[in-house]
Formats: sequence, C-alpha cells, structure tokens
Amino acid sequence: ETALVETDESSVTARFPADPDGALLADLERTNAVELEPRGAITDDLRVYSLRAVGKDDDCVAAIERLRRDDRVRSIELDARRELHNEQSNAQGQR
Repeated sequence: ETALVETDESSVTARFPADPDGALLADLERTNAVELEPRGAITDDLRVYSLRAVGKDDDCVAAIERLRRDDRVRSIELDARRELHNEQSNAQGQR
C-alpha cells in the first residue's frame, strides 16, 4: 500500500559562489532533503527555483534555513514577487 506524502512547494531566489551545475544541485537536494527545480535567472548570479520539501509550510522554511547554513549557497530567500502573485491569485479565485 502506498502512503500519500504531502509536499510543500515555494518559489525561492538563490545566489551561489559559482555557477550551479546539475551535480551541485543534486548534492544540495540530497544533503538538505529538498528538490530544487530551476525556473529562470533574474541576473547573472540570481536565479529562481521551485523548492519542494516534504510536509507543511514550516518544512519549506526549515529547508531554506538548512540551505542558508550550507557553505555552497551564498543566499536563498522566498521569492516575494511570486508569493505576492500567488496570494493575489488565490484571493481573486475566492470571490
């Protein structure tokens, strides 16, 4: 019997000391219990990712905190633009 696992997904922006390749992303995923799906680039060193973690919202926050402590990540933040868009879309859908 297969158990259903709830996942949490957030859009994040991240900077790395070096251009992230598939091997780096795969290792970050493995060591931080997340999935990072590249979504695009804002600037040469600022990229947007879809971050998925198992569980509720606080698990995504915990995953971001783990990634912040990883020396291979210069910075990682929730993508405030995307989160604002999602909140507005949800509010309009509930009218």
